[in-house]
Amino acid sequence: MARYTDLIARALVDISADPLGIGSHERPDLGKGIRSRHLMASNTSSGPSNPRHIVFYRVDGDRVLALRLLHEARDLAGKTQE
Repeated sequence: MARYTDLIARALVDISADPLGIGSHERPDLGKGIRSRHLMASNTSSGPSNPRHIVFYRVDGDRVLALRLLHEARDLAGKTQE
């Protein structure tokens, strides 16, 4: 469990450092300015073998706002745009 928690923290740091970088995806289907990044993009050889969560966030000027951390199997269809 600690390795997974460490991976989540690492992903948030990575997103904060480069919110539009490798592994980041625009998600206009979920709302204006929303982006996503799978935890796998921040995983290292010492991390969990198969992370299954995605961070959803928005860049707001010089801030990055983490909105959700959801399991990749979560059905996002039907979400309304903001």
